[in-house]
Amino acid sequence: MQTDRTAQIINSAKSLYDSLEKLTTQLSGPQEPSEVLLKILKQLTVTVENSLPDLRDYVDTLEFQEDSRADDLLKIINKLEDELLVKAIEFIKK
Repeated sequence: MQTDRTAQIINSAKSLYDSLEKLTTQLSGPQEPSEVLLKILKQLTVTVENSLPDLRDYVDTLEFQEDSRADDLLKIINKLEDELLVKAIEFIKK
């Protein structure tokens, strides 16, 4: 049961990453971003920011259980936090 939950959590984190990456890539084009895309980006950014503490707690749990997938989840979290959230927040501030 834990394995299924872990896979679901990792897949959800990947989905957040993929969605945020696609949206920031789309917004980085030469054209002015639409209000709709900016609203979506704001909501997605809030969702990601609110999810990070729980995801980090889950990484701690996996590390305690010596589950090798802790590293995979931590990589996704770090990419979200260090790369995509920074880009997203820059677009929102414009």
